[in-house]
Amino acid sequence: MEISFRGQYDKDLFFRSVMLANQPPKNRRFVRPFMLVFVLVAIVVLISRLIESGDILGNAMYIVVVMIVSAFLVRSYLQPYFGARSMWANPSVRRKLAGVVTKNGITYQLEGGNNEILWERFNRIRKANNLVTLVTREGLLVIFPRTFFKNEADWQRFERLVDTRIVTVN
Repeated sequence: MEISFRGQYDKDLFFRSVMLANQPPKNRRFVRPFMLVFVLVAIVVLISRLIESGDILGNAMYIVVVMIVSAFLVRSYLQPYFGARSMWANPSVRRKLAGVVTKNGITYQLEGGNNEILWERFNRIRKANNLVTLVTREGLLVIFPRTFFKNEADWQRFERLVDTRIVTVN
């Protein structure tokens, strides 16, 4: 069974794919919103303590803790964006792609020859509406939007193949 694909990434699709690939697994997605609420409450408490006491030095430890936790939270949201921005700067990311998906893996048909990525190299998959992102053990991001496939039947076969061939390690 071979499923052909052909397409080219646009900037919006690429950035959405990187964000999707960097999402935590479903069983840990509650952590970020929980941390956001925690940081917001901590900032409100810090501001009220500073207004009441007016003592910045007395609240220095609390200020440092809030700043550190806030930095980790902000980093978790911004790191995928900056990673996508640096990857998008590479012109090879924007070239037209073509290839086939088989029971063995994904083969890209490039000017210099074919490049095959076996299913065993992938360890993470993330899905959203009409988008599948795959990540290899080495960190290579492979993006497949629905538009890369000729018809809905090919897209469905691709999704089934991905579901049966990739063992997700989180």
